Amino acid sequence: MWALDNQTPFAAERCWVRDKEGAEVWLVAVKGTFLIGGRGNTRLAEEQPPVTLAPVYYGEPAESSLLYDTDLNHTKLGTDVLLHGQAYAPGGKAVTEIDVNLKLQGKGKTLIDKTLRVIGDRLWENSVLGLRLTKATPFTHMPIRYERAFGGTDKSSEDPTQHNWEVRNPIGAGFAVRAESLVGKLAPNVEDPASPMSGWRSRPRPMKTSRICARKCPPRSSSWPRASGGSPRSCGR
Repeated sequence: MWALDNQTPFAAERCWVRDKEGAEVWLVAVKGTFLIGGRGNTRLAEEQPPVTLAPVYYGEPAESSLLYDTDLNHTKLGTDVLLHGQAYAPGGKAVTEIDVNLKLQGKGKTLIDKTLRVIGDRLWENSVLGLRLTKATPFTHMPIRYERAFGGTDKSSEDPTQHNWEVRNPIGAGFAVRAESLVGKLAPNVEDPASPMSGWRSRPRPMKTSRICARKCPPRSSSWPRASGGSPRSCGR
């Protein structure tokens, strides 16, 4: 039996997988968790979370975004930089919107520089000129997750052939086939500052700092409709 003797201060785990030729491959994952200080300094965390054996979601896999992917991947060509967190109003004073930025620098150059606009809750409502958004509700903190970005699934029609979903983010907010399906529903809280949602027909890019699903997305149930430009197995990354 293959055993693992872990003499590091980190978590470690192992498993067998098969490659595309069917050959068995022995995988070992060593997982180190560090705390990042206010000046970017790091130190080893006292508690070392165990290696993640299977994808972990915030809720049901087909209805919520990914919290942690498995650490035991057969092939990993690069480094994932994923951020799970919230946008906080400066000084704890409520705001209706705020821009947040994720920046990663290394070897004298910027590797990642991503800005998101986080907006308070807004509802779609009817008006004389058609569907419009209410004013944003002030907030002190807001989760930055796929559920808060543009997307969603519209099954409001009694005709199943009229059901549809946003292929890039089927668990988000703001997507609908018909305007009346959005009345009283929440608009996205997380947007691209350069391309905000301009109307119920607009289809902005879902903004996020994490993945919606694991590397091998779980197949959608048979009740999920097929969207143009994608398939039930398509997933945002």
